[in-house]
Order: sequence, then C-alpha cells, then structure tokens
Amino acid sequence: MKKILGSILLLIININLFANVTLKTDKIALYPGDSLNITITASGKDIVFPNIDEIAGFNIVGIANGSSTTIINGNITNSQTKTYTIVPTHSFTIPKLKVKVDDKDEWTTPKKIKLLDPTKVSTNSSTKDYQLILKSDKTHLKIGESATIKVIFKKRVDAPVSKLYIDEFKNSNFWIKKVGKENEYIDGNYDIVEQTYLLFAQKSGDFTINPLKANIGIVVKQKMGGLGGFDDPMFDSFFQTMKYKKLFSNGLKIKVDPLPNGLEVYGDFKMSASVDKREVDANKPLNLTIKILGEGNADDIKKFSISIPDAVIYSDEPKVKTYLKEGNYYGEFSQKVAIIADKSYTIPSISFTYYNKYQKKPITIKTKPIHIKVKSTSKTNLKDTPKIITSKKNTPIIKERTKVIYKNSNQKNIIFYILGVLSGVVFSFIVFKLKNTKIQKKEKPLESKIFKAKNDKELYNLLLPYASNNKIKSILEKIEENIYKNTKNEIDKNEILDILED
Repeated sequence: MKKILGSILLLIININLFANVTLKTDKIALYPGDSLNITITASGKDIVFPNIDEIAGFNIVGIANGSSTTIINGNITNSQTKTYTIVPTHSFTIPKLKVKVDDKDEWTTPKKIKLLDPTKVSTNSSTKDYQLILKSDKTHLKIGESATIKVIFKKRVDAPVSKLYIDEFKNSNFWIKKVGKENEYIDGNYDIVEQTYLLFAQKSGDFTINPLKANIGIVVKQKMGGLGGFDDPMFDSFFQTMKYKKLFSNGLKIKVDPLPNGLEVYGDFKMSASVDKREVDANKPLNLTIKILGEGNADDIKKFSISIPDAVIYSDEPKVKTYLKEGNYYGEFSQKVAIIADKSYTIPSISFTYYNKYQKKPITIKTKPIHIKVKSTSKTNLKDTPKIITSKKNTPIIKERTKVIYKNSNQKNIIFYILGVLSGVVFSFIVFKLKNTKIQKKEKPLESKIFKAKNDKELYNLLLPYASNNKIKSILEKIEENIYKNTKNEIDKNEILDILED
C-alpha cells in the first residue's frame, strides 16, 4: 500500500513539474462593465500561442505580452505570458485553450467566472457618505410616451471625491435623450449632482432597467519613509495615488402598453399646410410646407407622400426640432415639397393619425385642400423647361438647365493644397529628427520609469505628482478614460517627456 501511495504521490509531483501551461485570472467574480484579465503562462524552449480574437464569445479588448528566462543546472528555460482582456456580460466558463510548447499541444484548464447581480447590492451598502439613485416619474407608459429619468449622485459635503465616473444611462428597449447639463446643488448635508434623461417607449412589454455603476476616485496620500522625518507637502505629493470604490444604484421596472391600430406617435399635435404662392407659371416650381407642432414624440413622424395627377413632385427629407418645456417634450416637424405642373391642380388634404394623450384615443388631423392656378404661356420655350431625371426609386429629381462657368479659383486651390502638403511633410520630418535627437540623450531616472511603465495605471501614478501642469492634467484625464471607461486614447510618452523638460 505504501508503494502504491508513493507512486501516486510521485505521479502528482511529476504532473505539477511538467505542467508547462497554466491559466490565471485577476478575479473570479465581477460586476457588469468590469474587465477581466486572463493570463496564460507557458514554459519551454519553443512556445507558440494561439491567435484568438474572442474568448467564450467575448471580444478581446486588449493583449499584453511578457517573457523571462531561467537557468537551473545549466538548463535554459523560457517562460512567456500572454494576458487577454475581455468585458463579460454574463457568467461563463473559460474553455480550455491550446498552446504549442516544443512541438507538443498543451491545454489550459477550464475556469468558471461569475457575473454578480448589482440588483442585490443596496444603494447605501458601501457607506452613508455616498448614494447613487435612479428615479423615474412614471413606471407605466404607452408606446411613444416619455418618462423623465433622473440619475442622482449624493455625497456628504465633507466626504472626499476627487474623480467621479457614472455609467451613461442607456437601454436598448427605449429611445433615450439626455436633457441639458448636469445640475449640481446642496440639499441639507448633501452635495448633489443630477442628470436628467427622457426615456421614450418604443415597444410594448415589461422591461427592467439595470442599476447604474459609479466609480468614486479618492486621492490617498502615502508619506515617504526613511528620510529623517521630512514633512514637506512637496514630498508627500510624489506619493499620492488614486483609489476607486464602486457604488451601484437601484434598478427600475417599466411596463409599456401598445397603442391601438399599430400607431407609434403619442401626444397632442396640430397640423398645417402652406404654399409660397397660389398662382404659378407653367412648368415652374411651387413650394409646399407641411408642419406638425405639439407635445410628444415628433421624432417618430414619418415622411409624407403627396400624389397629384400630371404633376412632378419632389419631397425633401423632414426636419424635426425638439425642446423641453415645463418638463414636457415638444417637437416641430417640417417637410418641404416642390410641385411642377403645366396646368392648374389641387393639393389634396393631408392627414395624420396619432394617439392623443388627453383624449385617450386615436385622433386624425387633416389639412385643407389647396387649389393652385397655373398660368399658361403662349409660347413654351423647351430650353427653359426643367429637366426631369428619375432616380432608381422612381423619385423625380428636378434639375434646371444652367450654364456652368469654371473659374480659375479651382486651380489656385489645387496649388495651395500641394504647397500645404509639402510644408506638412517637411515640418513632420523636422519634428521627427528633433524627437529622435532627444530620445538619443541619456535617460534620466524619471524618463526610464515612464518608458518602462507596463500599463496605464503605472504611468498614471508616475504623472500624478505633476497634475498641477495643465498639459499633464490633460494627459492624466485621457489615461483615466482608458482605465475606467475602456477607451483607447493614444498616449505619446515622448510628448510627456517634452512637457516635463519644459
């Protein structure tokens, strides 16, 4: 029995010794919106990692490489790592991944990752100093009806906040419009930042709006030790670091009822039609303007189609202006139509049906017919008649016969353009040479640290002491967006060194 147990133990030890490929993650549970780093480490003389652009259906948003070499008893072993970054949207299992080591296929071990449910996190769970609240004035809507959503961040006036990042409010089941800028005010012992959104129901059903997440950045000072008790703020600033805590809001549930007869527009509107003249010469255009004004989702009003026998009609794309008035959403719909005919005609009545929010039923509004008198001419000059071209969609396009005059200004513009391009090339060459000259200089300790920074967080901590410089402050903001908003701002380290030298 001892021999058997000894053999099994030796087998386990050998398996561990020859486990040439391992997989690790920086976390096994995370919240929606958080990123996950998956690191594969392989050891051997010849290592080939797979070319992958997704893991478990999630796109790769970042890749980092590393390597090291060890010599034991004259044996050289190479170790390489590859870190893949993804942003999961649900719980999943990382599948086994293949790495070729010394011409042999090695496989990683599958690993389960859990996505946590923010709805189970209390609004005040972190501290009473900070609160994130999602508030709606309505939870029961009809298609096209709007609700006012407020995203409210509250903090005690004495609670520190150096940076604040709140998720943008969005939901694929609704059309959402941000209203105005953030409103900041004091209420009792709380400093409040409030952002308003309008949420428009696009389809019927029962919907859940997930909690929003806020990242609260707090600067933490770390004093320098071992320097004889220096207590100078200048020295402290070199050891400031930004720490972030997560805060989640409550969720919302909204019920949306369908409109009758498949209607999509909800509100209270008035409609009109006007022309620029009542008499027009034969084969000359007349302009018709259709307007719909009122309260509601005017953005969803469709383009009107006008039909008049023996007339050529061209309709512009509608224009819609919207605004907020006394907490309600208003819109102005406008569509222009050009009509050309060689005899008198009548513009027919134009109708529009929507669901009236006050009468609680479908309403059809109409314009009055408009009679247009076309003045005939004794002689019709065919050369002056507009040329009608039919597009692929059989939409007439009116094109006037005009004489085209080519001016010499185009030639001058070309010459100036060529000169501008040449100047840019010369300037870029000079800048490139100057930068290369600077790089060739002997590196200072700070320069070395900046160039050796492995990621944005390391670079951010190096630059934080110089945040009083406006240019460095701007670069720090870009780095923060990369870290906490998953943006891809390019950070030029040579530019940073130039700023620091100045």
